[in-house]
Amino acid sequence: RFPENLSETGLFQSVANNQVTPGVIPYSVNVPFWSDGADKDRFLALPGKSHIQFKEEGAWQFEGGTVAVKSFALEMETGNPSSRQRIETRIMVKQDDHWAGYTYAWNNIQSEAKLVEAQGLDQTYTIRDLSVPGGLRQQVWHYPSRQECMFCHSRAAGFILGLNTRQMNRQHDHQGTAVNQLQNFNQLGIFQEPLQKAVEEYPSLPNPFGEEVNLEKRVKTYLQVNCAMCHVPSGGG
Repeated sequence: RFPENLSETGLFQSVANNQVTPGVIPYSVNVPFWSDGADKDRFLALPGKSHIQFKEEGAWQFEGGTVAVKSFALEMETGNPSSRQRIETRIMVKQDDHWAGYTYAWNNIQSEAKLVEAQGLDQTYTIRDLSVPGGLRQQVWHYPSRQECMFCHSRAAGFILGLNTRQMNRQHDHQGTAVNQLQNFNQLGIFQEPLQKAVEEYPSLPNPFGEEVNLEKRVKTYLQVNCAMCHVPSGGG
């Protein structure tokens, strides 16, 4: 039976403290997807001693039993990070050589998240926001159906969207030390074959909201991250 509670998945040592099980790897991406104002935490769980088939371009390949995790949190008071409340944790699981998506909705006391039914769910949150009349606004959060998960996590897009070289080639705070994620994965022996070049020689996505690169590259980056997973041949868009 598929775990109905997030605490039953084995991914978290403490769900209430958002503390993952040892061996589950936190990671971050160069360009986060648009998520209606939510902050996100990302984790990767590899089964046993499995490996990642690294590709400089295109989607990395993962073995059966791999789980990619993304948790979403909303600020209940706009502009106040301490008001963040976890609302959803989505997981992508590779089962029988096929990827499947599931999502869990967090309770209000932040102690547990419950598996959302296959058809998905809409939930309304009241947000304190001084920029709107009355200081309160309603935000509808959509928990995708299992079918909807696969609209973006499609075969054409390589299923797992953020775990690729251009997104992962960046510094990440790993146990208090900033390290390049490609370099860290390489040192941990997670890649099937060791990297053939220094991490500086691999491509990475620029910040679309900065001014370090020209506007055209920034626009293309935003479209690549937020649109191209569907708008590709056989992608359904």
